[in-house]
Amino acid sequence: MRLIPLFALPKALLPEVGGKARGLYLLHKAGLPVADGFVLYDLQTALDKTIAADHYVWSGMEAVAVRSSAKGEDGVEFSSAGQYATVLNVRNRAAFFDAVETCLRSVDSDRARHYAEDFLGAERSPMTVVVQKMVQSEKSGVCFTSDPMDDGKTMRIEAVSGLGEGLVSGKQSAQRYTVPKGELSAISVPEDSLLTASELTEIAKGAQLAREKLGRELDLEWAIDKDGKLWYLQARPITTTDCATIHELDCKRDLTDHVLTTCNIGEMLPGVVTPLSLSTSVNGIDWGMRKMLVDVGVYPSLDRIPPSACVLSIGNTLFIDLTTLYSMGKRIVMANKEGIELSICGRVLGEAPDTDFPTASMATKLSNGKRYGKYLLSVKKQKARLEELVQEAKILPVDDPVEYYRRISEKLPLMDEALYCHYAACSFSGAMNSALYMTLEKHEPDKLALKAKIAGVLENIDDIESVDILRSLRKIAQAVLSRNPEAKSWTTEELSAYIHHDGGEAKYDYQKFLRRHGHRAIREAELRSKAWKDDERALMEYLRVVIASGAKESDIDREQWRQNQEELLSAVRPSARKGLETLICQARKGVREREETKSLIIKVIDPFKQAYRDLSSLLVERNLLVDQDCIFFLTHEEIGRLIDGETALNKKALSRRRLMPEQKQLSYPEISIGRPEPVTVKPEPSGTVFQGVPVSRGIAVGRARVVRSMEDAGKLQKGEIMVAPFTDIGWSPYYCMINGLVTEVGSALSHGAVVAREYALPLVVDLPGITSQIHTGDYVCVNGTTGQVELLDEQEAKLRMAQ
Repeated sequence: MRLIPLFALPKALLPEVGGKARGLYLLHKAGLPVADGFVLYDLQTALDKTIAADHYVWSGMEAVAVRSSAKGEDGVEFSSAGQYATVLNVRNRAAFFDAVETCLRSVDSDRARHYAEDFLGAERSPMTVVVQKMVQSEKSGVCFTSDPMDDGKTMRIEAVSGLGEGLVSGKQSAQRYTVPKGELSAISVPEDSLLTASELTEIAKGAQLAREKLGRELDLEWAIDKDGKLWYLQARPITTTDCATIHELDCKRDLTDHVLTTCNIGEMLPGVVTPLSLSTSVNGIDWGMRKMLVDVGVYPSLDRIPPSACVLSIGNTLFIDLTTLYSMGKRIVMANKEGIELSICGRVLGEAPDTDFPTASMATKLSNGKRYGKYLLSVKKQKARLEELVQEAKILPVDDPVEYYRRISEKLPLMDEALYCHYAACSFSGAMNSALYMTLEKHEPDKLALKAKIAGVLENIDDIESVDILRSLRKIAQAVLSRNPEAKSWTTEELSAYIHHDGGEAKYDYQKFLRRHGHRAIREAELRSKAWKDDERALMEYLRVVIASGAKESDIDREQWRQNQEELLSAVRPSARKGLETLICQARKGVREREETKSLIIKVIDPFKQAYRDLSSLLVERNLLVDQDCIFFLTHEEIGRLIDGETALNKKALSRRRLMPEQKQLSYPEISIGRPEPVTVKPEPSGTVFQGVPVSRGIAVGRARVVRSMEDAGKLQKGEIMVAPFTDIGWSPYYCMINGLVTEVGSALSHGAVVAREYALPLVVDLPGITSQIHTGDYVCVNGTTGQVELLDEQEAKLRMAQ
């Protein structure tokens, strides 16, 4: 055993004596007031503890605090806060002996052991004991030199009366103070403040000095004694856990005057995205768009257009930077700001500022125009390449995490390339739709009516990939019902058992469905979302819904789109008609190609989903990862660091996962100028008419069902109106239950719109916050022709339903 004065610790021992002892020594050295004491290092025998107790008596310190100081505690990577013992107000030899024994035993407590297994590689943390003169505090608290709840913009100080143990343990409420970093001369406090302005200022100044001297952000414990003297009791670095904030992974670029939108990207990957997806599939979406801009001549090379220039994250919600895309209008003939807005947002934004990107010469614009046209017409070539990438993206599993991670890393560029290939179909579809709108808008003053009419000519398109999902599920359901009329009341387990063992035709159709659509899922570009082939229970639940609906195909006039075309072109001169008919045919082709290439890119992404899940299992087995789900809350690069031994990243993953529900509560405007800020949407009173964008025609009246999750979707009843933040391919099985749809985001080319039109379901999109303004059980009327959604009272609703 070594018994060392606290303020005389040898530098060579600082890494060994644990975080508490080291932090107190450094605070004292920085000039902050710290209570005197001594350190017990390498305690091994009962004689060591007896000598330590004797020294305490001889010191004349009277009341002391006896604190554990484990080597793995209060470090830069780990906090271990609350894992080990502290005993306060120790006043005699016997109590001191017991307190030291308590601290030493705490290293083997269940909570410390589980913590070590999860975060310290199952290593037992060596224990040192710190003994300090007890500060008899009247006020105590903590100070974060960088407030983890404010993304580090301010300091946060919390205070309670008496000892601070109640605050640290979470059993006592505290007064909270937010203090700006920097100049501290004008700090004020409220009338009922526990701390005086001078006390608050002194704590804040000491904290800033500690941060400056120790060279990092700190979590400090402090106390003010009965004489009004301030003491610092502990200093731990703010660890990786504390640095995980809602906006930790935000785009770091200057977004001043940039026009950002959730349109389009909010359909492909709606809601909050996990860190792993941000670093893989989202990175690929951005890379593919940047590569497209290079290939059509807008930028000379990829290194001239930085990552996240096209697709970026704020609060783990995705945005497209329209200002970057506006550069196409400066470099490509016939491209312009309005056409880009129409293609991405489905409307012209009007007052949105243009980019200051330099305008090219006409010769350059003409040359780039040819390159852009060639790119738009490369859909067949890109689709062929996508089919090759589906085969190339397969990742062979291996039992070695290092090798498995290397194989995933080696294949990741294929995901980028796949998303680039998909943009050819997206760009073609968007360009045809925009050209149709811009050509016809002079004939139709009512812009919403024009959008509804254009949506009408995009109906009844044959062999759309996403539409086949429900059609195929209905075929399976019909095969089940033809032999088992009672199947409408089957449980998920009974349905699964029948299909796998006695299914006959149903089993054949089910296997055929898996071959074609098994890679699809809700939010399917999110790596955390399991594919249907890997989540049989979810797929069987979908199938149960289709069976319960009766599985009858809707009687749809497949030629209705031609009548809609006649209505759309009625005001057009005969000389222009043939060209517009060709444009309509190309727009219809674009919808089909876009849906097919979307299915192919998900086929490329799917092997990565499986590989990361396999890798997470290996990491859990080797005590490198807390649980399998945590892998989705680390970036790809961080997973590599975790495998290399940086186990502190487990805490970051857990912290990020805890933050996700809070991130999901944030709602952002569809269009933002500058860095997007969350908005609060207030519910509207009954009787309100909401004006959205019509994308699938027809009128439906019924009770609303607000659907934010799969659990909500499972409660849908026949004839209800589904009100959701978004629709994507995964909702398709529920379309057979409902009479209409309303969504917060979407466009005429979104997957939800494509499927809704095929099944003659009215759909109104572009109603931000509508899931808060309409409630489950409300009666609503959805007008997919005018874009209006009307709240009705029960009597009016029943009258309209009877008509």
